[in-house]
Amino acid sequence: MDADRTDYLIRDSLHCGVEYGRFDYQRMIECLELLEGPGDSLEIGLNRGGIHTFEALILARYQMNSQVLYHPVRRIYDFYLKKYLSEKADTWFRTPTAVLGQNDITVIATMFEDAARPASRASEWAKRITERRHHRKVHETGETTSAIDLRCSRTLAEQIGEEFPDCDFVWDHAQAKIHSLLLPDDMQDAGLVQLHVIDKSGFRRLMGEQSHILRRVPRRFQIARLFVDRDPPLTLNERRKIEEYASVTYGKLGGR
Repeated sequence: MDADRTDYLIRDSLHCGVEYGRFDYQRMIECLELLEGPGDSLEIGLNRGGIHTFEALILARYQMNSQVLYHPVRRIYDFYLKKYLSEKADTWFRTPTAVLGQNDITVIATMFEDAARPASRASEWAKRITERRHHRKVHETGETTSAIDLRCSRTLAEQIGEEFPDCDFVWDHAQAKIHSLLLPDDMQDAGLVQLHVIDKSGFRRLMGEQSHILRRVPRRFQIARLFVDRDPPLTLNERRKIEEYASVTYGKLGGR
């Protein structure tokens, strides 16, 4: 619960043209309380009127991560951009001055120039981005991916290339922290946040004890995906065959 998170949620919602990320932040600010903590320290808390808008903040973070920031198409283009930038490392990242000499405009302009040049590693990644020619998703875990699910997905990625040797596969693992609130079932602090709610009589309770919604929102968003591409491009039926193989194999490996 801070100004930075509030700002990026509202800003991303506006510029992405989505409703995800919006909540009544003005109401939440009005409900802030300053409380005395251990050793004469000061802590931020909420009065009871701010519970619902705080819940909306946490839900907004979850929805923004799952539906926008870690959208599969965005993730595959992140992969291409990292690959492209790694090919430019010798010139762009040689010194701090070289890094500061680049900005969005120079990078995009150079990317289009590289895309028009003869085949090279840099031109291949540049073409992927500028021509919007991306890998397609054929497998993903659920949004509450466990360590077992993650291991099964990674094993699938290692095995599927043997079944479809003419295809190029990309495995992606995305994760983000949603909240770190102390909840009633937690046995120990472990660095979790003890956010207090204060009522009109001045009595304090932990937010996790007051909110049934926050008890059910995962602390961490995590998902794994597998993307595929081929030259010549896969037909729809071929891609569905790969999707079916991935689904069956993932289930046999123990993934949910």
